[in-house]
Amino acid sequence: VQFRRPSDILAEVEALANAGVRNFRLGAQSCVYCYMSDETGRSETPTPNSDAISRLLKGIRTIARPEVFHLDNANPAVIAEHPKESRDITKAIAEYCTSGNVLAFGLESADPRVTRANNLNATAEQTLEAIRLVNEIGAARGPTGLPQVLPGINFVCGLDGETKETYRLNLDFLREVVNRGLMLRRINIRQVISS
Repeated sequence: VQFRRPSDILAEVEALANAGVRNFRLGAQSCVYCYMSDETGRSETPTPNSDAISRLLKGIRTIARPEVFHLDNANPAVIAEHPKESRDITKAIAEYCTSGNVLAFGLESADPRVTRANNLNATAEQTLEAIRLVNEIGAARGPTGLPQVLPGINFVCGLDGETKETYRLNLDFLREVVNRGLMLRRINIRQVISS
C-alpha cells in the first residue's frame, strides 16, 4: 500500500485551483478512511488516522475554495469496526467537502456465502452499521439542499457462489436500509467481467 504525501496532494490541488479548476473529487483509492493509517497493509480493517484525513480535507478546502469537493470509495468494514475515528472523519467530510457527496461502499453482495467465496471486504451487517453511522452525521442538508454525505452501495452480479437466493438477500438488505429510515445516495449494480 502506498499513500501520496499530503503536501504533494495539496500542491497539485493548488496548481489546479490556480489554473481555474473549481470542482474536485479525490478518487483512485480503495478506502478514503484508511488514508495514512499506520495499520494499512497489516490489517483488513485498519484504524483510521482521522487527524491526517481532517487536515488534508481542510487544506484542500482552504487552498482551492472548491465549488464541488467530493470523495470516492470507503470500506464499510473499516467504518463499522472503528466508529469513533469514523465519526470524526465523517464530521470532517461534512464540514470541508460540499453537500451531495457520496462514499462508495463496495458491499458487492449481501449473501454471506458469496462474501466468503469471493473474499469480499465487508459483510451486510458491517455495511448496515456503516450506513447508519454515515447517515447519523451526513444526512443533514447542506447549502445545496442535498444531504452533506451519504453512502452509495455497489452490488456485483455474477460472483462465485451466487444463486437465486443471493438476489433475494440483496433485495432484503435494501429493504432493511429503508425499514431503518436510512438513506443512500445511489445504488450501482455491475456485472462481473470475465477475461
